[in-house]
Amino acid sequence: MNSVTEEHWVKRSALAWLLIAQTVVILPLFFYLPLWLPVLWLACLLWRIQIYRGAWAFPSSRAKAVLGGVCIVALLVTYSGIIGVEPLVAFLLISFVLKLIEVRSRSDVLVIIYVGFITVAAQFLFYQTIFIAVYGSVSVILLLCAWNCIYRSHAVSPKRQLWASTGLVLQSLPLMVLLFLVLPRVGSL
Repeated sequence: MNSVTEEHWVKRSALAWLLIAQTVVILPLFFYLPLWLPVLWLACLLWRIQIYRGAWAFPSSRAKAVLGGVCIVALLVTYSGIIGVEPLVAFLLISFVLKLIEVRSRSDVLVIIYVGFITVAAQFLFYQTIFIAVYGSVSVILLLCAWNCIYRSHAVSPKRQLWASTGLVLQSLPLMVLLFLVLPRVGSL
């Protein structure tokens, strides 16, 4: 068991933003991935909430190994050992979801947020519409809210948190437009 000082514990607001962001990020991927993945996510979400409430304990190393092994076997059975985009995105989603139940510190939250950004990019493997671009931007804003929240020393209203994160995304728009105009276009995946 790793020791985490109290100042590095995950605050309630950061955990709430993380759960909201994770929900929004993975929702579109459920339409292309196996049906047992949403069930796994709901189970991990319930487990994480119960851990926060103090009703359940963090999973042991053995429990994490068994759960990870079961998920890998389920992937192999679901995709019949085929290697492709869907199994790899499903594996990414499994790691994104399972990490949730062992979050104890800021660094754990950062890992989930970083995997969340990659998961947002994975959405574009299945969808390439303007709607998913807007949806991906909202997902990034929510991930930035969680990221900002873990470093704040004082409580900030959700509205102010959303505005701060939206401001970061808006500041990046000129660079995105420049890259869109300068970088060569590739065909559909």
